[in-house]
Amino acid sequence: MDFRLHPCAPLLLSFWLSLPGLLCCPFIFWQSQYAGIVFLLIWLALSVLLGQAVGRTLRGSARAGQLNVSCGVLFKCTWRLPLRFVTGITRLESPLMHLFHCCTLIIHTSGRVLVLPALSNVEAIQLSALFQREAGA
Repeated sequence: MDFRLHPCAPLLLSFWLSLPGLLCCPFIFWQSQYAGIVFLLIWLALSVLLGQAVGRTLRGSARAGQLNVSCGVLFKCTWRLPLRFVTGITRLESPLMHLFHCCTLIIHTSGRVLVLPALSNVEAIQLSALFQREAGA
């Protein structure tokens, strides 16, 4: 089973990346209006570019008792998790993610926690069922 992020995942990642800059923006406007506008434009541009780039590169597959996840723009990272070591799964869904029909899947293992942000609900349910089948076997 192969999976990728939901098509609106880059938009959600861009939104979450832009929040710290939007919270810091009033303090920079307090120093200078020009500096605040420049900071806000640069921060929003960087958050949109980074969200789009990272959101399009995350891919994964579950085959032969193993979960492979790869992500990265400049440096590609690959994680391999044997399914027999999965100790728990948490599925998170915020109201904004519910609106876009996606959720975050947190996979707990004996030595690692893997976060898969903005998976579609269908793929998250399929992965959860796969982990439960593997745990029962």
